[in-house]
Amino acid sequence: RVSVGDSEVKEEFNGHRERYRTPEQVHARHIFFQLKADASAEQEAKVRQKAEPVLRRVQKGENFASLAKEFSEDGSKSQGGDLGYFKQGDMVPAFEKAAFALGVGKTSALVRSPFGLHIIRVEGRKAPRDIPFEDIKDQIRENLLQQKVGKQFETYLGDLRKKAKIEILLPK
Repeated sequence: RVSVGDSEVKEEFNGHRERYRTPEQVHARHIFFQLKADASAEQEAKVRQKAEPVLRRVQKGENFASLAKEFSEDGSKSQGGDLGYFKQGDMVPAFEKAAFALGVGKTSALVRSPFGLHIIRVEGRKAPRDIPFEDIKDQIRENLLQQKVGKQFETYLGDLRKKAKIEILLPK
């Protein structure tokens, strides 16, 4: 029988605090204009001609979600460009860099990504926070238990291999 004591759980929590922290997150909307990564300068100029008037309308204070519904060229269009909350590593680097640099309520200039051009607006931000021990202790206990069971099983298999007589009968 394998068990994990309270002290082991607390030791794991205190020894690896970075594992038990939610990262900074940004809630963003975007208006997307499709443009292939290998597009010619001519193709990019054509897409920019479509995107720049929309950016000017956003900058003048028109409703971002309404403009996204009208002009965006991706699946978030029907939700007004809403991408929800995301953390670093969830989006392509160019998009992410721009989104995390913006303050809440602020809008980017045109941002080029491998997929196209984006106008990004940050709707909200969640600071990184430590997850309270009480909220995570059961999950930590389960993870430690699985680790112990795995190690015990490997030891058991190793012992069986040592005791077993194995003969390979396949032709050479």
